[in-house]
Amino acid sequence: MKIILIRPGNPDIETARKCPADKMAEWFAAYDHSEVRENPPAALVNLLSMHRSLSVASPLPRAITSLNKLGIEPTVIDPDFREAQLPLINLLGLELSPLTYAFWLRILWLAGFSAKVESRSQAQKRAAQAAGKLIKLAENNQTVLLMGHGIFNRMLGARLEKESFSVTGKTGKGYWHAVTYEKSH
Repeated sequence: MKIILIRPGNPDIETARKCPADKMAEWFAAYDHSEVRENPPAALVNLLSMHRSLSVASPLPRAITSLNKLGIEPTVIDPDFREAQLPLINLLGLELSPLTYAFWLRILWLAGFSAKVESRSQAQKRAAQAAGKLIKLAENNQTVLLMGHGIFNRMLGARLEKESFSVTGKTGKGYWHAVTYEKSH
């Protein structure tokens, strides 16, 4: 059984321009609805060309357009594979780049601050359920690829390792990053 977790390509959204804290909810909504701006790297295209597999995607446009850029139509689109949301804090007067906000909000989320979004422990429970779905699909299809998201893919990977899967390959870092997990029968 083989499961390949892939992070989508770079979203087509402005990330460098500073943004006031009270506008971050709008920016995150735009990020969630953004598509992908560049083509996948050759290493990922080569990896996927070696595997005929069932494809699973988060419903977010950047996940689906990433698969499309790879020439793949998702077989399954499931909201359980969406990214873990970031909590918002309105610090009036503070202006940072959206990626700087996202970094610090993710640190706070990992430390237990969730405000009105899914908590870390809730996301871990969702990851356990989602990993179960991937394993069941892999039992019937040999190879399953998921176009998911950064943090949630890491949670899924940790869960797969608890289910006796081993990392057998990685391509790159950041956007378009893929990690292959395998389990012997």
